[in-house]
Amino acid sequence: MRLVCLFSILSALIAGESAIVPLPLGGAAAMPFRDEVAGDGRGGWTDQGDNDLRALAPGEVVAGELRFAVGERGIVLADGRIAGWSRTVAVDAGGRSGSAIYLLHASAWTPRGEVAIGNLRLHYADGSSETRTVRSRREVADWWNPVDRLPEAVLAWCGANAQAQVGLYATRIPIPDRPLQRIELEAVGGAVWMVAALSLGADRPLPAVE
Repeated sequence: MRLVCLFSILSALIAGESAIVPLPLGGAAAMPFRDEVAGDGRGGWTDQGDNDLRALAPGEVVAGELRFAVGERGIVLADGRIAGWSRTVAVDAGGRSGSAIYLLHASAWTPRGEVAIGNLRLHYADGSSETRTVRSRREVADWWNPVDRLPEAVLAWCGANAQAQVGLYATRIPIPDRPLQRIELEAVGGAVWMVAALSLGADRPLPAVE
């Protein structure tokens, strides 16, 4: 895990022009990474007090050719796990095109095995739409005690809070290369799905982990 974090930091220092660009989350990013009061139903992050993601600073996270822009807040969706929290949200893609979507994300209260925890509903400018599924332990894993690599994701950022080592994964989702109007994210499977950033652009491989 430490090797991947170091790799991400070094990549950020040498990164130049990229065929992958951050996608603004806009008002969809409503949850602060820092939580002042545990269990008040307001958050931030997973509403667990100092067991939060305050270690993630705003700025750029780079892993290989992948670039993400992290703001002050992220998207946190709950499929019934936390009463009153949103299950779905939409991000305006503004007609941008790309052959892959990249997520900087993680899950909490993650199911065992390869279980669907999120859906990406892609709405194109031509009126067509399709859905991509995000599965636990394949495209994403728990933010606590992260692992270096999953079958379809790589650890892109890691840090620590008062209780554990924590991390976020970069996941590549290939899509048709045509103008994209909006992306709807939906939590499913009883988990909490946290998305810190999205990017869109050329289809590039995830960075290797030695």
